[in-house]
Amino acid sequence: MRRIISKAIVAGIALVAGLGLAACGTPAAAPPKPAVTVTAPASTAPALTPSQAFVRDANAAWPTGSMTGAQLVKFGHDICSDLGTGDSADVAAQTLVSGGVPKADATGVVQAAITDLCPDEAQ
Repeated sequence: MRRIISKAIVAGIALVAGLGLAACGTPAAAPPKPAVTVTAPASTAPALTPSQAFVRDANAAWPTGSMTGAQLVKFGHDICSDLGTGDSADVAAQTLVSGGVPKADATGVVQAAITDLCPDEAQ
């Protein structure tokens, strides 16, 4: 009986040792990292109205102008009216130059009016 117990103890020790060694083997591979997807935030800025775009563009073309936004929009519509009655963009710009607007600025303001307020008048 003593011999059976000894065999059982030896077998138990071997089993425990085997399990311990098995646990000390190569560690399990780490799970794969999830893919990261980066997306740009949705634009929340509303599109500009034609009048707002004209004020922006005319102010950029004529930085020394002293008109308010509303005055500038009326001015842009007046330019479109002149173009609609047959004046060329050059004639409209020359009218502004005659009023004291530098030529490059006048050309930029007329172009802004055409682009933003009356694209049908583009020549």
